Parts: sequence; structure tokens; C-alpha cells
Amino acid sequence: MEIQTSQTNAPEELNGLMETVDQLIDLVMTENAFLRAGNRDTEELEELVGRKMELANSYYAKCKILNALPANSAERRSLDEGLVADRLRDLTINLNENRRLLAARHSATSRRVSAVMDALNNKQENVGTYSKQAEAKPANEHRHLSLVTGTTA
Repeated sequence: MEIQTSQTNAPEELNGLMETVDQLIDLVMTENAFLRAGNRDTEELEELVGRKMELANSYYAKCKILNALPANSAERRSLDEGLVADRLRDLTINLNENRRLLAARHSATSRRVSAVMDALNNKQENVGTYSKQAEAKPANEHRHLSLVTGTTA
């Protein structure tokens, strides 16, 4: 899809980009609060991440349109300076925290999974020990019975 810059309303595209950036910042801050709280609701997290990805795709589409503008246009210059640049820095800071929180959640989840797997492995080993004891038990019971009754087998 080739973008025709003559058909693009640059101020509207810039405003749309700003709105998308603001929505992304709000959503990432919500997700970060969710992660900081230690919430384990994976469905809600998946929903937040899904909405974040939709907004990110919209953001990249708007950036493509603005990048197609002439380099000396006011809209292109405003991407590198002023309010747009400040909002993009805010977004970057929030996304960096988001990455850190997601990595911490992944690490904690991995540790929990490892602990469960270790417990299951230990239980399997104990089951093996118990089954060996159970196999040996009838002989012991038989011996005990013969001692009590005075009979021999």
C-alpha cells in the first residue's frame, strides 16, 4: 500500500498519533499497575496485552503516514521536538517498566512451575518407595501372622 501524501491531512494524522500515544500510555500504566499488584488473572492480562498490541499497530500505521510527509514539514519536525517528543519519551519510560514487570512475572511463574514440577517428581519418587514398601508388607504381615498364631508357612 503506497501512501499518497497529497491525500494525507497531516495535522489530523499528527493529532491521531498523539491520541494513540496517550491511549497507549494510559493502557501501559494500567497494565503496569496490574503487574505491580501481583494479580494472577491471566485472562485480564491477555486482554490488556491484546489491546496494547492493537494500539501499537495503530501507532505504527500512523507513524508510516507521517514518515511519508516531506522531511521539512512542520508535522515531521514536531515528531522530533516539543509535545510529541515528550509524550514519546513518556511512552518509552512506561514501556521499559512494562518490559521489566513482564520479565519479573515470567520469572516468578517459571519458579512456581519449577516448584510444582519438583514436587511432582518428589511425589513420584515417594510413590515408588511406597509401592516397594507395599510389596514387602504382605511378607512381613504373613510373618507377623505366623508368629502370633504359632503356625509356619
